[in-house]
Amino acid sequence: FSSCRVNWNRGKQRVRLTFELVIHDEFESRHDPSRDGTMVEQQSFKDSIKNFYYDSRIYLKYGTTSPEVISLPFTNRSLSIDPDDPRARKKLIIKSGLRGRTSRNQLFWQTAIQEFRPQTVLDIGFNYGECMLSTTYEPGARLFAFEANQGLEPYIEQSLSKHPNQEQIECHFKLVSDTIEETDFWVDKEWSGCSSAARPNVEQSPEKYEKKSVASVTIDHVLKSSHCDQEKLFFKLDVEGYEYRVLLGMQETIEQTQEILGFVEFDPTLLRRAGENVHEYWDFLRNQFNVYAFEKDGDWRSYQHLDMLELEFLCGDKFHTDLLLIKSDSSEEINVQLQSAWKQLSTRKFAA
Repeated sequence: FSSCRVNWNRGKQRVRLTFELVIHDEFESRHDPSRDGTMVEQQSFKDSIKNFYYDSRIYLKYGTTSPEVISLPFTNRSLSIDPDDPRARKKLIIKSGLRGRTSRNQLFWQTAIQEFRPQTVLDIGFNYGECMLSTTYEPGARLFAFEANQGLEPYIEQSLSKHPNQEQIECHFKLVSDTIEETDFWVDKEWSGCSSAARPNVEQSPEKYEKKSVASVTIDHVLKSSHCDQEKLFFKLDVEGYEYRVLLGMQETIEQTQEILGFVEFDPTLLRRAGENVHEYWDFLRNQFNVYAFEKDGDWRSYQHLDMLELEFLCGDKFHTDLLLIKSDSSEEINVQLQSAWKQLSTRKFAA
């Protein structure tokens, strides 16, 4: 680039970006199609242009290229974030803040709170809180947030302080598991959402991970200590392959709660990395809940009749989706009610 000028007229909400490009002979020779490494250099050049474009739009909206607070689309809620976190930049600053997109997790969360009306709410794998903090709750609801990546604590605390239900939210900066002990936890420095207690391939990218020791808790212990009414419970579970351990640590809660609605990430590759038997886990889910899975068209369908071998035959052994878990004497009625509300909300643009 020889130069770039950004001109705008705030009064008329008009923006004009003017780019002046100078391609030097040296650059052209380095991008000769006959040379090795061409595609890598061309991609790098495209990424530079794309990053400059987004930086310009971010600056126009926030007055800085590194905003520390963003607003969630379709709500009047705001989140404090680390602008240097690539996940925060892509998911929250660009997709949510600039493009006005809402993730499937957020949309389902809002659908569940509106239609299921739970008395106890768990967000396990809170990250920056874009699910729980995207909506408001009834005065009597008990809200529990769990995030093991303690580096996110200052951002979460700032966001909680601005939420109208802040007094109802109990936040635990601990790992949720099936035991109460000190546990190794790997922080992914390149993508906060991939931090996990399941040991990654550290030898392949040692600079990418930071090993921490964190305290673990069980859901059964937390809810029993808080004397929660567990008549209706909704939980979101996204812990990068550690989901089975979390559910084993809430067995008493599952047994004692009349109606449960769960939104759970399902990725056999991550589960195996955590040392889990995927077939055993799938059978456990089907025994405890009515199981539905999101498909490529954005809707969910019942997978209760499929065993793991049939699931792998249909989807392959490497696939990623979200599961909807329902425990109730009226499971199908709840499913139909959620489907109806989901179709209305999902007319919004969302990014899976």
